[in-house]
Amino acid sequence: STNTLVVSSGYQVSHVLPVINGRLDAQNCKRINLGGASVAWYMQRLLQLKHPAHVAQITLARAQELVHDHTYISIDYEPDILKWSSTDYYDDNVKKIQLPFHQPQVPQNNSSKNEEKDKLRRQKQG
Repeated sequence: STNTLVVSSGYQVSHVLPVINGRLDAQNCKRINLGGASVAWYMQRLLQLKHPAHVAQITLARAQELVHDHTYISIDYEPDILKWSSTDYYDDNVKKIQLPFHQPQVPQNNSSKNEEKDKLRRQKQG
């Protein structure tokens, strides 16, 4: 007799499928309107709330990239979370990610144009 629970998570929805004695229990299958898109949106929102000065840089696409590249679903949650209480484990596994930095463009001073304008203004003033 094989009993298990199959969880299938998609982009928009997830399904929970119980298998009892090796057979799918169709009456107890459930669809949950929560999927990968919800996880990416939640990640974006958390980061925007934590770093309000960078709201514009924390896009949904960037949050989705973080979820895809730097997260995983734990098979056994409790032992995994206990590992993080060790400072050595934390130091070895924490990931620090920096947003792309773009140097603000400083307008170039067109001194020759300014000098010409000043000269014309002085001539008009007499």
